[in-house]
Amino acid sequence: MIHFPRILLGFPLVFSLLTVKSALAQLIPDNSLGRESSVVEPLNQLDEQINGGAIRGGNLFHSFLEFNVGAGKGVYFANPMGIENILSRVTGANPSHIWGRLGVLGDANLFLLNPNGIFFGQNATLDINGSFLATTADAIQLGSQGLFSATEPHKSSLLAVEPGALFFNQVANQSGTIVNAGNLTVETGENLTLVGGSINNTGQLRAAGGEITVAAVSNNQQQITNNQQPTVGTVSVSGIIDTSNPENGQLGGTVQVLGDKIGLLQRAQINASGDAGGGTVLIGGNYQGQGTLPQAEATYVAPEATINADAINTGDGGLIVVWANESTRAYGKFSAQGGIAAGNGGLIETSGLTFLDVSGIKVDATATNGFPGTWLIDPRNITIQNTATANGNFSNTNPNIFTPGANNAVVNTQDIATQLNAGTNVTITTGSTGTQEGNITVADSITKTAGGVATLTLAAANDIIVNSGVEITSNSNALNIFLTADSDNTGGGDVVMTNGIIQAKSGQVAIAGDSILLEGTTIASDTTGSNDGGAITFAAANSLSLLNNSQITSNTSSDGNAGRIEVTANSISLVNNSDINSGTEVGSTGNAGAITIIADSLVANNGSGAGTNTNGSGIGGQLNITVEGLLSIEDSSGFGSDTFSDGNAGEITIQAGRFLVANGSGAGTNTTGTGNGGRITIYTQEMSLQQSGFGSNAFSDGNAGEVTIHADRFVMDQSGVGTNTRGQGNGGRITINAGELLMRDSGLGSETFSDGNAGEITINVGRLLMDEGTDMSTNTGGAGNAGIITIDAEEVLLLGNSEFASNARSNSTGNAGEIRLNVRSSLTLDNSNIGTSSQGEGKAGNISITSQNLLLNQGAITAESTQAGGGDITIDANNIRLRNSSLISSSVFDGTGGGGTIAINSSTFLALEDSDILANADQGAGGNITINSEAFLANLFTSGQTLAVSSNPGNFDQFRGNGRVDISAISQNPNTDLTGIVTIPDSSFLQHNLSLLSEKFIDPEQAIANSCLTNSKIEQGSFTVTGTSGLPPTPNNAFSSQYRLRGVQPVNENRVGETSQQTQRIENSPNRREVTEVVRASNTLPIPHWQLGDPVIEAQGMLATADGRILLGSAPQLTAMDRVEAKICFE
Repeated sequence: MIHFPRILLGFPLVFSLLTVKSALAQLIPDNSLGRESSVVEPLNQLDEQINGGAIRGGNLFHSFLEFNVGAGKGVYFANPMGIENILSRVTGANPSHIWGRLGVLGDANLFLLNPNGIFFGQNATLDINGSFLATTADAIQLGSQGLFSATEPHKSSLLAVEPGALFFNQVANQSGTIVNAGNLTVETGENLTLVGGSINNTGQLRAAGGEITVAAVSNNQQQITNNQQPTVGTVSVSGIIDTSNPENGQLGGTVQVLGDKIGLLQRAQINASGDAGGGTVLIGGNYQGQGTLPQAEATYVAPEATINADAINTGDGGLIVVWANESTRAYGKFSAQGGIAAGNGGLIETSGLTFLDVSGIKVDATATNGFPGTWLIDPRNITIQNTATANGNFSNTNPNIFTPGANNAVVNTQDIATQLNAGTNVTITTGSTGTQEGNITVADSITKTAGGVATLTLAAANDIIVNSGVEITSNSNALNIFLTADSDNTGGGDVVMTNGIIQAKSGQVAIAGDSILLEGTTIASDTTGSNDGGAITFAAANSLSLLNNSQITSNTSSDGNAGRIEVTANSISLVNNSDINSGTEVGSTGNAGAITIIADSLVANNGSGAGTNTNGSGIGGQLNITVEGLLSIEDSSGFGSDTFSDGNAGEITIQAGRFLVANGSGAGTNTTGTGNGGRITIYTQEMSLQQSGFGSNAFSDGNAGEVTIHADRFVMDQSGVGTNTRGQGNGGRITINAGELLMRDSGLGSETFSDGNAGEITINVGRLLMDEGTDMSTNTGGAGNAGIITIDAEEVLLLGNSEFASNARSNSTGNAGEIRLNVRSSLTLDNSNIGTSSQGEGKAGNISITSQNLLLNQGAITAESTQAGGGDITIDANNIRLRNSSLISSSVFDGTGGGGTIAINSSTFLALEDSDILANADQGAGGNITINSEAFLANLFTSGQTLAVSSNPGNFDQFRGNGRVDISAISQNPNTDLTGIVTIPDSSFLQHNLSLLSEKFIDPEQAIANSCLTNSKIEQGSFTVTGTSGLPPTPNNAFSSQYRLRGVQPVNENRVGETSQQTQRIENSPNRREVTEVVRASNTLPIPHWQLGDPVIEAQGMLATADGRILLGSAPQLTAMDRVEAKICFE
């Protein structure tokens, strides 16, 4: 089988049919080949044989002055051994008329060149085993140097190479025309080619499984090479072109009809079907105008014309392309079906770049046992509307070519719906060359009402505009809908849809473009059967905007799963009640689809947001949001995942550079059935809640979900984060990991109102500031226990009536939760509280605090109970300061519950200004209070004594506001054994230990020794004492100790004057600091006497006796002496 060269086609010329007249059957060789001229000899009474010719390798060249075949006659070329190609030319001035049979006595390919034209009559046939080419070109190129010319035979260079390019004579008035009214057939798999200035086929062209090319060329000289892109002439087909091959296992062949203007008229039939797969039919160009095939300017397919590229038994349907750079009017029947036994539908393209009219077209790319094929429409601009009105004029020639009057292509919506109903995919694309932008406008609705799954694809080089009120929907099976603007990737295509609906009925929906704008529009893919819902994807290189009640939804009402939703854009705006959601309906068993949103920035406002929910037994879908920059939800907007039945709610995961939630907005996962609420997890550098909140709630047997927030900085302003349970389910855990957590007038809590336990709260922060009534709490109002609060921080400040709290409310039976704080630097309570309380039957929770510094100013740490036991309070801090009526209490106000234990360990502990430590009880035992501090300062103690207090020892009136520091562990029960034990550091062994000072610190009359009276006229002197050693009350009463100040010594039992003194050495720090503890047996000891071996004590003062002696001695010695008053004064 020979593959003929590509066709190079010239400028348009006026189409005219060659007038066929009777001609003499003349066959006259010329003498251009000299001694190698052709010889015509009779073969039999009807046929003639052509011998002779010039042989060059596998090529045999013949040259004729006239070449005709008479009616009922036959002309056969001899086929010498080794000849593969027989090339014959006509050098005379007349066209060739083939009325009878033209054949080859062998298997060689036959070339016939006549620049004046070639006419195949009604009874013309071929009798050849090889391929056949008839052309009105003036020459055929042979290799790079050879040439076989019909117009200039003397310039020919005959070579033994394959025939190559075709040449057309520029001198001729017009290129020759080829008319076929006969039945030209080549053997299976061979090629049949007609190339002329114009082609008219009213007969039959057949090459089973082979290739048939019909191409028209203009009269300008053209060199036809494989690398050139030619222009073309005119082709008219009203007959049959057939490369089908029904033989078992065979594929259909290829048909190419190429020309400047092409018409497939009423009776035209083109068939490239095959038993195992459809072939290829190219009318006017290749797929989407690609490749080097010449492209038509105008193509017309009549309503009764048919083009088939079917797979008959098995295999896929073939490829059918009807193309024109300017105008295409395709009204015929096109079929590229998949095989009956197996195989997918093929591809059918009908494209007119400037104008396209496909009114009434019938397209079938279905597949009985495979996937449906595609109908592709590919103009420049296109409008899809109810009526495709012609915009231009017909040529009123044969073929009747349509020329558009404006730059528009129109497709009837009903034609699209018809193909979708048949299960054929429809694709409409636009390019961006020429004067048009490449837009697709959908002016009227498209509804799929029958058939199986089908796909509608709109791909515009520029914009896709769906007019207001337009709907693209399916009422029967899935309809995949793909809208792609900016398909040429130049960055200038948008998708715009207003007040419309896309309902894919479990089909896929994919919308892409530079920007996507939906206003008052719903995009949905819901499933009502066992099939899963189709995925919905949005991809915008720039922006995606959902405005004014726009919705993107994927739901299931049966056992099929809802499809996933994926949205990607540089910026996303959800405005005025616009949502992205996926859910399951009541009674369904399918799962909701996942939602994934990825953007550089996202804004949702005025009731907008995204969410997944389940009303059936299926699981809610996950909601994943990733925003590199700012994520802002404002004005009652939010993200949610809820379950209203047995299914679990989906999880919500948010990752954002910055996250702003304002004005009643938030995120939540809730359950009102047996399903569990979903987890909320947030990762962000900076998060701000302003009058908004996050939560997970369980209103029935399901558990509430967890809330976890990771942030470098987290600010809450009049906002809340909470998890609650009102049924058997447990409240969710709240975990916040942040570098800084700032809360103003806000709340963070977990609460149970029934049998379920409240969730725990865990805070891991660098700095925690709570101000203006902020509370962090876990509570119980039922049988469930309140959750544990755990704080791990570098610094914690509670200001302005803020608190950590865990409460058991009245009528509850659950216990309040524990509060655990580990603060590495300082914990400050300024008019704020840390407290657990029980007003019901449960106990107050325990409180444990570890901090370097603990500062309370009008602060309180309480673990109190109305009737059950008070909680235990454990405090480990290096420095503790209680000021301004601060309180530490584990008291019980009523009932038999005992006060909780209070244990305080510190290096220094100052309790001042009416700050109290209480562990009182009513009828139960008072709690034990233990203070272990190296330095403890308080101005009054009450330790384990029965006081005259009211019947309620928890009434702080007896202890608060009395101007003293109270430490009390009493019980109102008369059983004194129930009074708690108070253990505090014993500092009474220290002489001159800290004590209350008088209002008048120093009496100058007593502090100064006056030895005599002085003359009042003499100027008196003054002196100032500075330093840290203090000043004694009188000159003769210095501060002194009864014990020698020296290092720790072993006890000598034989020491004189010492009684009951014990000295022990303990290790008190990692530095092994030695501390001496002395326990006194009595308050009065004799003054020790010095004896040999005792240390020498330096003199600590001197006295002048009456006789003028000066005495030196230690302070005890001087004290024991009589006071000496000087009697000598000098004036």
